[in-house]
Amino acid sequence: MSATNTISIKDQNKKAGLTAKGDQRQFVQHSYTDRSNDILDNLTASDENIIRLYREDSVGGPFPIKLQIVLKVTEQLGQQHIISWLPHGRSFMIHRPREFEEEIMGKFFKQTKLTSFRRQLNLYDFQRITHGRDAGSYYHELFLRGKPLLAKKMIRRKLKGTKIRASSSPDDEPNFYAMPYMGPITEANSMHSPARAMMGQKSFD
Repeated sequence: MSATNTISIKDQNKKAGLTAKGDQRQFVQHSYTDRSNDILDNLTASDENIIRLYREDSVGGPFPIKLQIVLKVTEQLGQQHIISWLPHGRSFMIHRPREFEEEIMGKFFKQTKLTSFRRQLNLYDFQRITHGRDAGSYYHELFLRGKPLLAKKMIRRKLKGTKIRASSSPDDEPNFYAMPYMGPITEANSMHSPARAMMGQKSFD
């Protein structure tokens, strides 16, 4: 058989939707619901504690809560060049991985390596944007700027899942610039009152 007629197993698998090892190819599922207007009534003592931690910039709580507070604190410290929310407040990005490990992780997290931090993101089902101006950022529909109580609803997976790495599916990724802008917490922008929270929201493209 000539070289021009030879099709490698790798090429055959690619056409058949299989991985290089012959496993069925899986794709990242980008299913996004705008949760910014979720009503959070009847606050519990735990909810009140989260609000206190957030307002006092006291880093603590489960990983998503701690990450919410870290993003707020690093912004106040002028460290947005290391890690920050993106303008819409629906995803965040680590801009300088080495500085993030050295200056942020050791100070606020139990993890000291970026790989361990990313593993936590995966366990809490954060998804990664792979194309466009937000490429490289992470998001979760319950992880919104100024909404720490929503992050409390995030569930940590107990299982690591399959060993097959899901392929990206950029066509299905959400366009956050077409959604309401999530601004920072202010006195007129309550963490758990959607009606007042809308005062600080806008859409932009």
